[in-house]
Amino acid sequence: MQPGVEPLRSIEEDLQDLDETDQAIERLSNRIDAQQLRVAQLKRERINADTAESMLANMRASLKQLVMHRALVVHAMARRSAGRTRVARFQN
Repeated sequence: MQPGVEPLRSIEEDLQDLDETDQAIERLSNRIDAQQLRVAQLKRERINADTAESMLANMRASLKQLVMHRALVVHAMARRSAGRTRVARFQN
């Protein structure tokens, strides 16, 4: 195997990855909502919210990475599907 070249995964592996990623996105979105409430509460109580805001920023960055990962998996599946369609046309 060459560096930087990933072996092709099966559709089942991609679908499982998408499912797990969607679940992680949902859980993290819920955590972000809760953290936003915590930050707002701290600010209302005039308590330093710097650490809570930093955690919120990290959560948002993680969410962005999960969404990007999901997009890459979907893109790879679409390219593979398009490749199969092209091959099928040439075989007929």
